[in-house]
This record gives sequence, structure tokens and C-alpha cells, in this order.
Amino acid sequence: MDLRVEGEIGRQNVGNCGAPGASTGDATPITGGMYKNYVNGRLYLNDSPDTIYWVHGAILLKYDQLNREAGVLGLPTSDETDVSGVTGTRQNTFTNGNIYWGPSVGTCYISTGAIMTRYLAGGGPAAFGLPISDEYAAWNCRAQNMQRATLTWDGTANPAYAVYGSILVKYDMLGGPTGALHLATGEEMDVPGVAGARVSNFQNGNVYWSMATGSHTVNGGIYVRYTMFGGPGSALGLPITDEYPLALPGGAARSRFQHGFITWWAPYGTWVDVM
Repeated sequence: MDLRVEGEIGRQNVGNCGAPGASTGDATPITGGMYKNYVNGRLYLNDSPDTIYWVHGAILLKYDQLNREAGVLGLPTSDETDVSGVTGTRQNTFTNGNIYWGPSVGTCYISTGAIMTRYLAGGGPAAFGLPISDEYAAWNCRAQNMQRATLTWDGTANPAYAVYGSILVKYDMLGGPTGALHLATGEEMDVPGVAGARVSNFQNGNVYWSMATGSHTVNGGIYVRYTMFGGPGSALGLPITDEYPLALPGGAARSRFQHGFITWWAPYGTWVDVM
């Protein structure tokens, strides 16, 4: 590797990735290639496609935290590069994912799987922004936060789904993927029969949005009754509040809608009042 490394150092010194500087050890064989450490970073030889790549700075620190080439990401498949469509940010690609860095978000990774597939299909960093978390557990499933979206995946053959915009604001207020609504079960879509309104479905309820009403959630027994009554296309219209408690014996709650409300009271169940 050493002769090829010397040529690679020359390429890096005239490139925009930062000079490797003096070596701090010998080339070390690893599964699938080898690496050599330098004062300012690390060069990897990836046997497939027989190319040397440069990893350094904050991205190298993150890579080391993830157990380097033996970790979830595997070997590098690119030098550090600019992130397309996001000024001032950087990335390295790896066999099983990417690491992104941005001055306002720090360094996070995204690994090969349903969440990465949805992220890239939806426009990647240019559309959703950079990751602001690593992938994390949510109700025995998986989720990841981006600057302008949260992606959730239920761990089955289903795809990952994106939550964004005003519905994401409400979702985050309710705890996001680890909160009361749990995970998204579909993509945001138009509300049937209600022009200009949008809805996202979750495991424990829905969030509805319109310019006139803002974003509100309907869940639990009230959601069941709302659906039975016809939902947003019914005489009730869209929700104009989240569910809120009522001071009645045994516990009670209510959600208000554009043209009425649904009440739940423990001794009697739920009922609809249209105004």
C-alpha cells in the first residue's frame, strides 16, 4: 500500500480535503483492505473497488465512535465531499451508509435500510435537511430526525414514512416517535372531501392540518367515534383542538371540531354533539 499511499497523499495535498500530514504508523491490513493513520486523518484502501479514500476531522471522529471499519458502516466508499444542495456541509459515503456534518447540526450517520431508502428517495439532504440524530429505537421500532422531517419505520416489510411541515410540529409537541402517537403508518396525504386539508396517520391516532384550523390530533376512543361518524368529511369537520380533560367523576376528555365536539366519559363512553 505504501507506494500508492504516497501518490494519494499528493492528490490530497492539492485537493480540498486537507493534507494528511506525517504518518503515525505503518499500513495495517484489515478485512477488505487496509488503513494508514496520519496526523490529520486516516487513509483507507478499500479492496472493492481497489481505491484509497480519505477520512478526517469530525467525520472521522464519528466513524471511530461507530467502531470504524468493523462497525455498522463498513469501509469508506468516497473521500469527504460537499453535500449536494446544502451549502457549507460535508459527507463521506461508506459501504453501509453515510456520515454527514454541518456547522449547526454536528455529525450524524444514516445506515443502509428502510429509513435511508426513504430519505434518499425523498430528496435526501436537499429536501429533508441533514440528520440531526442517529437512528434510534422507538416503541421497539426505529426512527431518525432530520432538520425538516422525522422518518419512522416499524421494522417490517413496510417502508419508512416521513413526517414533515406543520404536522411534524404537532407530532414533536406530542413526543414524536417515542410519544403518544407512536410511529407513522403512511405518508402525509390530502383529507378526502376537505379541500386544502392534510392528514398523517399514526399508530395511535391522526394529525390533521388546514390553513383555517392549524394542526390537531385525534386519538383513542374519540378517534374511533370520529371515524364512525364520518371523520373530517362529516358534519363535524376538522378538529380545532387536541383532546383535553374534563373535570367529571371517573375521568373524561373532549375534542372540539369545526362544527361540534366529541366527549368521552368513563361511565358512558363517547358521544357526538353537532353545533
